[in-house]
Amino acid sequence: MHHAGAGLWEAVLGAACLAAAVVFLARARRAPAHRSTALGHGVMAVAMGAMAAGGHGISAVLAAVSCLFALAGRGRGESSAAETLHSCAAGAAMVLMPLLPREHGGLAVGVLCLALTGYFAVRTGTWWHSLTSSRSRSEPAAHLVMGAAMATTFLTLV
Repeated sequence: MHHAGAGLWEAVLGAACLAAAVVFLARARRAPAHRSTALGHGVMAVAMGAMAAGGHGISAVLAAVSCLFALAGRGRGESSAAETLHSCAAGAAMVLMPLLPREHGGLAVGVLCLALTGYFAVRTGTWWHSLTSSRSRSEPAAHLVMGAAMATTFLTLV
């Protein structure tokens, strides 16, 4: 994800993130009571797709926009404080990513990346449970894609 040109893994990851974006954008259209939150998730998924394609700058900008949507959704009562914090943490991680050294950045960067990997891995497990226990599978699957993408991305930076 941090080299010139996209390989097969980056192409698959990018396509999966764009599919997740479609799920969230469709939710924004059909559920006006959750529009800002769904738009925030959709923009974050597009940001992750851009990141997979090597567009770290545009992914950081989109991630910041995603956080703004999450905050707007919180202001409208669409989501809990914990959900908003999670969305903004993901946005901050995406903004931070282009700033991390391309080569091994030492112990501090390694610890930060492992902590972020663990956080997103745990969140991915939560969405996996939702996927297997829910009748509606598209949104949990989209969250699962996003969590797995974040976890694997930060793991590659260690």
